[in-house]
Amino acid sequence: MLCSVVITSFRRPHLITRSVRSALAFCAALQDGEVVVVDDGSFDDSLYILQRDFSLDIERGRLRLLAHLKNQGVTAAKNTGFMASRGAWVCFLDSDDELLPEKATALPEAIKEFPEVPILCFRCVKPDGSLVGQSYHDPIIWDPARYFKNANYGEVLTLIRRDIDFQMPYDDDLRGFEGLGCLRIMKRHGAGVILPLPLRRYYTDHEGRLSSKKAFLLRGFRLARGHWRTLKEFWPDLSVQIKASLALKVFCYFLLGCGGVFTRFRKKQDDPVIH
Repeated sequence: MLCSVVITSFRRPHLITRSVRSALAFCAALQDGEVVVVDDGSFDDSLYILQRDFSLDIERGRLRLLAHLKNQGVTAAKNTGFMASRGAWVCFLDSDDELLPEKATALPEAIKEFPEVPILCFRCVKPDGSLVGQSYHDPIIWDPARYFKNANYGEVLTLIRRDIDFQMPYDDDLRGFEGLGCLRIMKRHGAGVILPLPLRRYYTDHEGRLSSKKAFLLRGFRLARGHWRTLKEFWPDLSVQIKASLALKVFCYFLLGCGGVFTRFRKKQDDPVIH
C-alpha cells in the first residue's frame, strides 16, 4: 500500500466528515491507500457520524476508526495512527482540513523522484486558493540547518516514510510541536524534501484550531517546552546564533504561557456566578 492518511480529531463532529471525504477521494485517485481516523477521546457523535456516513468504506477496509479512551493530545493521536498505519508513507491531516484529490498524482511522482528521503512535505493553500507561506518553484532540500533558519517555509502537509525505525515520531506531551520529531528523523536518516506543489487545503476559521489566536496564547508553555527540548538535544550541532534564538523563543513562549494562564484566570473571575 502506497499511503495511509492519518486524521486525528477531538470534538469536531461538524468538520470531520469533510476531511474524511477528501482523504477517501485522494486515496481513490491514487488507487492505493487507506484512511485512519484517530478520535482522541471526544465522547461525542464523531465516531457515530463516521460509522453512519462511511459504512461501506469501513466495510471494504478503506477507512479504519480508532479511539483513545481519554484525551491525550494531537501528537499522541498522530503516534497512534502512525503505529496502526499500513502504507509505505504516512500522511498526517488535521480533521478540519482537506486533501486535494485532483492533485493526488503528485505524490507517486515525488516518491519516484526522491525514493530515499525519510520525509516529504507538500504546500498548503487557503480556501481561496492562495498559497500559505513563502512562494518558491523548486524542491527544497530540508535538513536541520534549513529547519533552524526557515522552519518549514510555511504550513505544509507532512508525509513520513513508514519503514524508518521510529516507532513514534512525535513526543506525546508536545501538542502541536511536531518539528522536533522531524528534526530527529532528519538527523538520523538524512534530509527531507519540501515540494512546491500543494496537496492540502488549510482552514483557520474556528477557535478550536491550534493556530487560532486564542489557542496559540494558551499553548505557550508547550511551545516553550518544545524549543527547550530542541535546544538541549541539538546543542552540540547549533551555532551560537541559533542557540541564542532558541533560548529567546523559550523565554518568549514562557511569557506567552503566563499570559494564557492570566487570561484564563481573568475569564473565570469575570464569569457570572449562578445561584
